[in-house]
Amino acid sequence: MKNKKSLLFLGGLVLSNMAFAQYYKTLPKGVRLGVYRNVKTAVNSTYNKTGNESPLSYQIEANVDFLESIDNETIQTALALLKPYPTAYENLNLGEYKIDAKADVEVDGYGFAYGITNKVTAYMALPVYKANVKLDYKRTKSNSYDTIANNLQDNTNDDFAQAIGAFVDQYSDKLDVDSGFLQSLVVNGLGYDEAGDWKGEGLGDIELGIMYNFLTTNKYGLLLSGGTVAPTGRVDDADIIQDIGFGDGQWDIFAEFGGSYHLSSRFVFNSFYRYTYQFATDKNLRVPYSGDVSFGDEKETYKEKLGNKGLLHLSTDYYANDWIVFNAAYEYSSIDQAQYTARDIDYAYSEEFLANNTNSDAHNVRLTSEFTTVGLYQQKKFALPAVVKFMYQTMLDGTNTAKSDRYEIELRMYF
Repeated sequence: MKNKKSLLFLGGLVLSNMAFAQYYKTLPKGVRLGVYRNVKTAVNSTYNKTGNESPLSYQIEANVDFLESIDNETIQTALALLKPYPTAYENLNLGEYKIDAKADVEVDGYGFAYGITNKVTAYMALPVYKANVKLDYKRTKSNSYDTIANNLQDNTNDDFAQAIGAFVDQYSDKLDVDSGFLQSLVVNGLGYDEAGDWKGEGLGDIELGIMYNFLTTNKYGLLLSGGTVAPTGRVDDADIIQDIGFGDGQWDIFAEFGGSYHLSSRFVFNSFYRYTYQFATDKNLRVPYSGDVSFGDEKETYKEKLGNKGLLHLSTDYYANDWIVFNAAYEYSSIDQAQYTARDIDYAYSEEFLANNTNSDAHNVRLTSEFTTVGLYQQKKFALPAVVKFMYQTMLDGTNTAKSDRYEIELRMYF
């Protein structure tokens, strides 16, 4: 499902980067760091393939092509009655239905880091998710009953067509469909679980990494990091339209390089770039009807190779005094197009449909206020070394990605 895939960005919300106030710094040998971060975000729109913002929604148009694909005896019997009358048959449309969705996600992130040497730090990051998705049904296009009735009644030499046309004309108001019909289509016709509000919670993908501060001078420093992301989070269920995956189901490896430059005693410029390679894995997915319609009533096992990811971060720290730091950051993230290979060659035609619009990018701005006692602790003016951060992030623009505003609180304790 394209919209569900656009929500997988949530898997990277938590502790994707364990860097300190100055990016290149690592922990002193033997020092441990514990991190807790709470992230709250609301998602109710996406940026589509042209970069335009649109609601987070699914659309079903119950036209004749769609109805033909549904394994439902009543629907197929009605189609068989109309098939001898091509004009009426081709005009058949039960309406267009839109399912609007809103997702509220809260993540508790737990991290631990340890200074192996003064220049090498190992860390792990573990996210725990709570998600709440609400659905609202709307009909956005009416049915074509009036047109069908007129088409049938135009068959003046066919009493049966006249009878069907008269029936449709007389009882069209009683033939109208509602959200119950849509639910029946989703559950009975397409084989999905019942569509409705959804809640879930659980572990996300765990990140393990090593940071190496290989260069430090009075003016700048450089850091190289690498690691892996393990597929420990739940993946989205092919039978549930409205759920959110807390992970993407495959192993990743990443490399990250960056540094900091001291512009003055109060200003520090930071930058880094992370590249993530995503390994292929087998997944059971819905076979979409087309590149634009991600619904399907059949499932198939595909080899899924999600696109590799890039993240560019640019930021500036302002040290107001020994215990207050402000940071303004710009981030650009991108994901390459995914690749799919069906296990059954008969479904090879759908590989392109699944890959359609899976590439994405996003431009974000991030503001952080940091209150730290680390410097005061080093000066022996405070008893405990700790950091509290308040962060806000908003998306400025993007393509094929969910749009969200994000609020975060983070606590770091050194011991």
